[in-house]
This record gives sequence, structure tokens and C-alpha cells, in this order.
Amino acid sequence: MARRGKHFTDYNAYHDRGFHLKWRTAFALDELVQGIEGNIKEDQKDNAKEAQMSARAISQVLYQAYVYQRPVEFQLNRYDQLGRISDKRQAYFNGLWDARGLWLDGDFYPWEDLRHIRLLPYQKWSK
Repeated sequence: MARRGKHFTDYNAYHDRGFHLKWRTAFALDELVQGIEGNIKEDQKDNAKEAQMSARAISQVLYQAYVYQRPVEFQLNRYDQLGRISDKRQAYFNGLWDARGLWLDGDFYPWEDLRHIRLLPYQKWSK
């Protein structure tokens, strides 16, 4: 039996767009939907404002982080364009500091920008 090509006849006025056009459109719509969902999450976030720590309390936490090589989580005294406090960040303190500020994971932060800092629990590297 010989194979023959498929032949479709239109039974109404609808004409299909074809596979290639559908495929490209689906990717564009997926990117659009992901962007919209990301914007919704960004708009709905509400970061809790941590208590302002003294310089002495911050230095004690940094000392422990350096000695025990544990990561820290810190919040900055910075606000976004909507007036919300910035997100918390995580980093390792490598002991580099001076009178102007300190370096956490290679980024410089002035002392007056630090609002709150805390040690994170130890996590095993294999997990």
C-alpha cells in the first residue's frame, strides 16, 4: 500500500495559522505572563522593618560571623522608589572594614547604611 500525503479540506471559513506561527506566539505569551506575574509579586511584597542596631551590637555579630565563618543576613537603611525598605541580603563577612564601612562578599556598605544584622544558622555544604 502506497502512502499518500494528507489532504485537508476546509469545511468552514476558518483557516489555521500554522504550527510555526503558533509556536512563536506561545513563547512570546509565556514571557509576557511571566513578566506580569513577576510584577505582581514585586508590587505585593512588604518587607518588615527590623530594629535599628547599635554599632556595638553590629560589631559583636560581625565578630562572631568572622570567627565562626558563618553567613549573615542584613537589612540596609535604603528604600526603593515606592518608599519600601530594601530586601534582606545574605553574605559572608571576610573581616575587611575601616572607618567608612565594611565589605560583605566584595560589596562595600557604609556603617550608616546597616540597619540590622544577624547570624544565619550553620548549613552543611552538602545539602
